[in-house]
Amino acid sequence: MNFIDVIVPLPLKNSFTYLVNQQEFNFLDIGYRVVVPFGKSKFVTGIVSKKHKNSPKKYLPKEIEFIIDNSPIITKNQLIFFKWISDYYLCPIGQVIKVALPKLLLLKSESEIFLNDKNFQEEYFSKNAKKIIQFLELKKKISLKDLSSLLGKKNINSEISELLDQSIISVKEEIYDYFKPKKITSLYLNDRIEVQKSLDILKLKKSQLKIFKFILNEKSKNFFTYSYLIEKCKVSRQTINNLIESKILIKNEEIINRTQFSVEKLIQPKDLSLKQENALNQIISSFDEKDVTLFHGVTSSGKTEIYVKLIMDYLKNNKQVLYLVPEIALTTQLVLRLKKYFGDKLLVYHSKYTLDQRIETWNIVLNNPGKIILGARSSIFLPFNDLKLIIVDEEHENAYKQFNPSPRYHARDSSIYLAKLHNAKVLLGSATPSLESYFNAVSNKYNLVNLFKRYNDIDLPSIVLKDLKESTALNKMVGSFSKYLIDEIRTVLKNGKQVIIFQNRRGYSPYQECASCGYVFNCKNCDVSLTYHQITNELKCHHCGYCIINESKCIKCNSYSLIKKGLGTQQVVEELRNLFPQFRTERMDQDSTKNKNSFFKLMNEFEYQKFQILVGTQMLVKGLDFKNVSLVGVVNADNLIYFPDFRSQEKCFQLIQQVAGRAGRSISGGKVIVQTYNPNHNVMLKIKNNDFRGLFNDQLKERHIFNYPPYSRIIKITLKNKNLNNLKSSALWISKSLKSYFKDRVFGPEFPLIPRLQNHYINIFQIKIPVDFNLKESKMVIEKISNSFDSIPQFRSTKFLIDVDPYN
Repeated sequence: MNFIDVIVPLPLKNSFTYLVNQQEFNFLDIGYRVVVPFGKSKFVTGIVSKKHKNSPKKYLPKEIEFIIDNSPIITKNQLIFFKWISDYYLCPIGQVIKVALPKLLLLKSESEIFLNDKNFQEEYFSKNAKKIIQFLELKKKISLKDLSSLLGKKNINSEISELLDQSIISVKEEIYDYFKPKKITSLYLNDRIEVQKSLDILKLKKSQLKIFKFILNEKSKNFFTYSYLIEKCKVSRQTINNLIESKILIKNEEIINRTQFSVEKLIQPKDLSLKQENALNQIISSFDEKDVTLFHGVTSSGKTEIYVKLIMDYLKNNKQVLYLVPEIALTTQLVLRLKKYFGDKLLVYHSKYTLDQRIETWNIVLNNPGKIILGARSSIFLPFNDLKLIIVDEEHENAYKQFNPSPRYHARDSSIYLAKLHNAKVLLGSATPSLESYFNAVSNKYNLVNLFKRYNDIDLPSIVLKDLKESTALNKMVGSFSKYLIDEIRTVLKNGKQVIIFQNRRGYSPYQECASCGYVFNCKNCDVSLTYHQITNELKCHHCGYCIINESKCIKCNSYSLIKKGLGTQQVVEELRNLFPQFRTERMDQDSTKNKNSFFKLMNEFEYQKFQILVGTQMLVKGLDFKNVSLVGVVNADNLIYFPDFRSQEKCFQLIQQVAGRAGRSISGGKVIVQTYNPNHNVMLKIKNNDFRGLFNDQLKERHIFNYPPYSRIIKITLKNKNLNNLKSSALWISKSLKSYFKDRVFGPEFPLIPRLQNHYINIFQIKIPVDFNLKESKMVIEKISNSFDSIPQFRSTKFLIDVDPYN
């Protein structure tokens, strides 16, 4: 007997064995999709992970339903990679498959209802049953999901049972593939016709003759479309159809790629400066020694141009290159640059693309070497054909870490294992490297290449720390701005330059308080205050989405003395518009860039100087390039330092250095003004002096004292429950289990900064595992504790979440 092991896209740790006949066994291989029965009546898409002759001992294997593919859609290297993700990040392999594959590749069955017999009397049925019968007489079939919507109720079991008992209906499982390739209708001139003869035939048909002559003159085009000919010749669709009927034109339907970038003429990248050329040569030679190189280049040093030169070398050899960026927003500006160099060799992959676009990119990557794939973190899951280089730009960014749902992987760290599988090289690039990556570089685990000069030897912007205590005492504050910053903004605007203002909190104000009774408007689902949004006049929770209309009076004492506390980007914009009414101020944050293309439009308008002042959150710091910006202002830097996270000072340095890097990217230079109540704080002084190495040394000493990464590995366990008492009893059991093995390396249980989110109370544990400790064994212990915990009935209402190498 022949068997295959199948991984199903469900949060299950094991694969499942299915029976196949000899023909199916011979045809199938690892990576094929098969539709298999799962559970009592459902069908799911699974991935073949193994072929063998061993029958399972614990259950009787079912037969597969059918095979979907003619060739594997997942490579063997991919399955090894998925297994590594599963093992390293302690996540079920089925969940990895679910996250890794575009949803349209995972066919699902849907229960549909069919009408069996029309010889019945409707008066014997209930009102809703009659409604179902009447609908089926018109439409023949309906899905259970649509039927639930039709009847306006979730539980329709009684109506279904009523009709099934009388054999009026039958329920079947239908399997759907929702992916449809995009097609274009192409029109060609029939090469068998005689031109002069056709001209004579069309002499009295002026519109058709007009099209024919137009096509003859357009020698550079290989084919035409209906819309193109209608626009250029001002004719009707029927006129074109008449030419097709007379065999002068040939119509053909072709499948086209939704994601392909077509550029009429590719351009050559800029010549590198001597310093850039030297850095490129160091990178190339470093790959002979080690597989991973950290490229530490200051902002505006031209790292992207070096990447382009490197990519070109790999594409010349028909190899694949993965270019990772931390934010989808960054791909927008990069696509504009890269498509000029690489044309249709450039592919883009991220979650904002439609499912159809992602499937097309998946298939191209699977079958075509010699491509550059630009993508966010999820692009590490693509079926690479001949991957030889991975570039991780802005490698320090937290956005490379997946928080929810699991697997909670880090794309930078995972890409290093991915490269190992493909015998590829990894280039980590950043102006402010993560402490862990820099530690690996100075410890000789990675190679290190430095580039400390900006392109064209432009100076780094000067950084000024403005003491807000002093400005407040001397009455030199106007709202949230010191008079010094206001004067600098005014000067810059008069000189025709642009300004970026950084405030890392969206909304208008973080909370609203009643001056009479002290009541603060809080979220009903989370232990956080509601943020006031002036544009919609709403109080919103940024964690669960709960919102209420701002009634302008206290709901506790009915007083109208409500005070907006704190500062968000909307309030900053309002203050700037009042201060500089003659100049246009816009906002870039999650709220203002929700709509499709809104980010691109805003970025484009600022780049072409349609407005002068841009206010934004950390979206601004992610590698954006604006040549006319000569001043950057940070409204309040202290909020970034005083945060309960061992990485807070590192993150503060990175954020301010990165946003500072947006200034002075042209020969005219730039300035950065950082408003702070603590100008003598060690991190602030390091920021002022651009002293990354000094910050690195200081942070390394602290982490060594308190045993934080890179001197340990951290695994975070989070427990969630709607009932606080149940949470406490669960946490007590987990605490005893963990401490029996990990002893004093377990910290917790503790409530996090926000102890309740989305109606769930939260407890967290942190396990610090020394670098010389057996990490694999530690994970096995945690998995064993997790399995035992899940098997205890009283704890089943508690969610048990594991995060390896947490970044929050």
